[in-house]
Amino acid sequence: MFNSSVRRALRVVTQVATAASLVAFAATAAHAQNPVTKEQPAAGQGGGRGGMGGRAMAAMLDSLNLTADQRTKVDSINAAFQAKMPQFTPGTPPSEEDRAKRTQLMQDRTAAIKAVLNADQQKKYDALMEQMRSMGGGRPRP
Repeated sequence: MFNSSVRRALRVVTQVATAASLVAFAATAAHAQNPVTKEQPAAGQGGGRGGMGGRAMAAMLDSLNLTADQRTKVDSINAAFQAKMPQFTPGTPPSEEDRAKRTQLMQDRTAAIKAVLNADQQKKYDALMEQMRSMGGGRPRP
């Protein structure tokens, strides 16, 4: 019925379709390994609109040349304040009370971090925070 070249072509098409299906399945399975949750990011992994992401915080702390002791203290401060942050539901605006609490906690965290830094590091921290705010990385604007 079919000649051999048509059979080979059909076999290749079938193999390509099977391979594409396997890739799509694997990608779906891999994506499912990292589900979206309502939980806050891990300590130091701030996120959300206007939040300081974990990579930005890490880069900023690296540029301050912290000692090992300072780094441990700052990590503890970030973890403690992250645990106190109000939980937000994605897609739902936070209440004014939650906004106020978050703002106060962020101010308290900044004061606690600056207390760990020496005078030169504090100046650099303030400059970096101002730079981040000017780039849109500060508090969310209405």
